[in-house]
Amino acid sequence: ENVWKNHGHKATIPLCNETHHLPEYVDSFVEGTSRLIPYERIAKYSNNPERFRMNRPVISQAMAKAMTAPFPPETDL
Repeated sequence: ENVWKNHGHKATIPLCNETHHLPEYVDSFVEGTSRLIPYERIAKYSNNPERFRMNRPVISQAMAKAMTAPFPPETDL
C-alpha cells in the first residue's frame, strides 16, 4: 500500500529511471540482460535489521508461507 501511495501516480519512464538508481538495481545490473533482483540484495539494501542482519536475509514465517518452492512437492532431493 505504501509503495502504491508513494509511487502509483508516477509515469512509467520516470519511475523506471528512478528505480535504476537504487543500489540493489545497480549492484545487479548486467548490460543486455533482464535479470531478477534477488531478495537477499533487496533486504541487504533496505538497511532494516528485521529484513537483513548478520549478513543474511531474515524471512518471516508469513513471507516463507507466501514464497513459492522451486521444486514440486513430490520431488525427492
